Amino acid sequence: MASHHQTPHDIATLFHYEVSDPLLKDMCRAVCKACQQSHALCSINFRDEEAHDVLPHLRRAFGESNIRDIVARHNGVIAQPRQNVAKNCYHTCIHSGCVILTISYVSQPGEIVREAAFRNIYAWTNQLHLFQKEPTPPEDISLYSLLLYGNDKIWPEVPSFLQVAFLHPNGKQYIIEPIDLLRRFPDIRALIRPDIDMDQEEIKPDDNLKFRKQREDEI
Repeated sequence: MASHHQTPHDIATLFHYEVSDPLLKDMCRAVCKACQQSHALCSINFRDEEAHDVLPHLRRAFGESNIRDIVARHNGVIAQPRQNVAKNCYHTCIHSGCVILTISYVSQPGEIVREAAFRNIYAWTNQLHLFQKEPTPPEDISLYSLLLYGNDKIWPEVPSFLQVAFLHPNGKQYIIEPIDLLRRFPDIRALIRPDIDMDQEEIKPDDNLKFRKQREDEI
């Protein structure tokens, strides 16, 4: 019987079939808004040291909340808060067709997310079929993905990258190279990162605060 191993093209095609571009764009905007909200709140209310400590928590809280609000606009897509295995923290789980998606902040593009029991469980239960020797019935196939984002010191209030990754069942690597959403959606990229050349990937400092404020109002 033929192997059920799927190619990178198969995995990416399945993801884009189940998760629409308008939904992906809205999720990108929700994450961008979360970065702006958390950065603004920290800048106004805390000294640098306290802002450094509280920013990741605020960014995550705004991001999860924004995602749930924006997903509600899309028919057939569900976003629910779920507790982790230890039941001491929540995360948002998005269902679009057979795709399950969660959100994670990482320090650089393609970085493997830190180990977490809930992510390992999602990866093990939903990705194992990709490596089975026997075919899996289509109705039983599901795919776990992560929306990865991060920012840098030059532009701390907006993401410097947005990617979709597929965690291996072992939780230590990605199955295929992450999908670059800023490259897939040039309009989103131009809105939040006009400093990045599409071909050269060069980040250039920009101190034009008026232009930054204009982008914040547009997103």
